[in-house]
Amino acid sequence: MAELKPKSRHIYLSLGDKEEKVRSQILRTVGDKIREVYTELITQNVDCVLEWNQGNHFRETDLRTARGFAWLVESVSGDGYALHHFKTLKLLRFLGKCVKQNRPR
Repeated sequence: MAELKPKSRHIYLSLGDKEEKVRSQILRTVGDKIREVYTELITQNVDCVLEWNQGNHFRETDLRTARGFAWLVESVSGDGYALHHFKTLKLLRFLGKCVKQNRPR
């Protein structure tokens, strides 16, 4: 693997656990490649996290993105502010699902 030269001190990686279990030979390598990138970033002392999520690339993209933003803001500020807002977003999403399920058809 070519040496990485990250332009950020904080990097959040996220992948679904089903993404490397597809038919495409190219996409099957995604799990190994992201693990290699993560290891390389850690060796370069980059503040980095690799989060594995249930499902594929399209499952809960809003929450996955929100977790990434929350982690980044938390990494930079360290004050708990972003984590609070992520939990609020998760609660609002849950409440939205409940409302949709209980609507008369």
